[in-house]
Amino acid sequence: MKLRKLLIIFGLLFSNHLSFCQSDTIIYYNLLDSVLKDETNAVKYSSLTKKGKSNYKLFTYILDEKKWIKESCISIKRINENHFEFDNSSNVRFDVSERVIINHENGQFYIQDISSDGQIMQEGYSEMIFPLIKTGKWIRYSFDNYKISEDFYEKNKLIRNTRFTKEGKEDIHNVFYFAEEMPMYGNTSFKDFTKLFLTRLQYPRNAAENGIQGEIQIEFVIMEDGRMDGFQILKNANNILNVEAIKTLTTFNEKWAPGKINGKPVRVLYSLSVNFFLQ
Repeated sequence: MKLRKLLIIFGLLFSNHLSFCQSDTIIYYNLLDSVLKDETNAVKYSSLTKKGKSNYKLFTYILDEKKWIKESCISIKRINENHFEFDNSSNVRFDVSERVIINHENGQFYIQDISSDGQIMQEGYSEMIFPLIKTGKWIRYSFDNYKISEDFYEKNKLIRNTRFTKEGKEDIHNVFYFAEEMPMYGNTSFKDFTKLFLTRLQYPRNAAENGIQGEIQIEFVIMEDGRMDGFQILKNANNILNVEAIKTLTTFNEKWAPGKINGKPVRVLYSLSVNFFLQ
């Protein structure tokens, strides 16, 4: 597949009112999600295509056995000069429904991504609007609107971060979202691990008898020594369901191989969604 030349210029034109036009753009990434100059050593790329005056398509491709495979396609509609809406048409989970440009200074945008419930999911500075090239401090929030982490980036590469408890206390530092070697449960990838987790998960009898159901989202960290730590409920349904999901997760605690960057073990974040629904 012949790829178009990376548009380094980014095609961004500005006025004092944040009016802009972004041209078709391709950005390449390595295993750590850092931005690359071209497709050499790339394992992923994002392609923005303009569709008419106010509409865009954002495609993501991943390299699979030397072939580029489409992972996702997100439709974007421009509402006004600094407000966009997303329509996720892929099978990849995407919790953000809106992107708002709050400010533009020194060639960077201050951006907020907002969920369908109106909660800010993340905010910070980026060199681009689509796709993001994060720079400086970014803050992530839970669905309950408490701060999960403060992350510091250079060209989309995570440099350092701090995670926080729901009570606002500092928790685990320097947890990566990507690693050159991702954590493994034995010889099991995280995708297959998720399936294995669901086979072990039981619907709590007390919850079923009382008609309690809903969706929860959990984050947890695979530490340098393979331990699981830092469990957090990002999306809360009911405490009975939360406890059952985390209890099931901890049964996998002793068998993880840690993630690695430059051959050294690092802390890596994983997240999964669990749907408890009665039929």
